[in-house]
Formats: sequence, structure tokens, C-alpha cells
Amino acid sequence: MPRRRLRADAVSFSTCITAGHKAGRWDLAAGLLADMRGRRVAPNIITFNASVTALTAGQQWESAVSLLGDMQEVRLQPDLCPYRASVDALFHAGRRVEAARLYRRALQPGIAAYRPAGARCGRRRQGSPCSCSRVAGVRHRSPLRAC
Repeated sequence: MPRRRLRADAVSFSTCITAGHKAGRWDLAAGLLADMRGRRVAPNIITFNASVTALTAGQQWESAVSLLGDMQEVRLQPDLCPYRASVDALFHAGRRVEAARLYRRALQPGIAAYRPAGARCGRRRQGSPCSCSRVAGVRHRSPLRAC
């Protein structure tokens, strides 16, 4: 049987980054994203979402927030998942000012608002404003149920 050399693409990298995240290896996810760029494989929205999620799970919020900026540099509009993961990570790291700033940015046109999963809310009813929205001075009642 002849040997074939398979070429890595954005889908295969995204799959491996997601596997690294699920295995608790944020460092593997970050390394794969760097390797992807080194091989001149263009990351897509799924690659970035998986990377941001892996980094925030590993409490690497600075790198995760930086990736949000990288997404926009390559003309990809972040969706809710990387914003949610980053705001949650910042909030739990005690970086409430940065969390509020990022939350407000997520409210800009084209990106819907959400309720951070782990935020402690004064009112527990579904649809009530969460801590990040209060810190940001925003009263938005459209929580995201799932990312």
C-alpha cells in the first residue's frame, strides 16, 4: 500500500486543539495554534474559538483576550463563544474592570449579549442581569443558554 503524506488544514488543527482542551492541555492548544501559523495554515473561526476556550480553561486569560484581537486582525469577527469564555475568565480572575470592558465590546452590533456562566448574580432568575452586566453598567436581559 503506498504511503500518503496528508496535509494539515484548519479542520485538523481545530480538532487537535479541541482535543487538547478536553484533555486539560491548554499548552498543547496554544502550541498547535503557533504551529499552524508557522505552517502557513490560515486559522478559521472554529480554530480561534477552540484556542480561546482552551486558554481560558487553563486560566490563561491574557493570551485568550489577545487572541480576540488577533481574530479581528485576520478579519474574523469573534462570535459569542470566545467573548463568553474570556469574560468569564477575567471575572473569575478578579479582573472585573477588564471583564466589564470586554462585556461592553461584546454588546456592540453584530455580537449578542450573554450571561457569563459562572457569574454570581444578585438575582438568580433566568434573564436577570448578571454581575458583569452590573459592573459594565449594562442592563441586558438576553442571556445565552449555550455556546
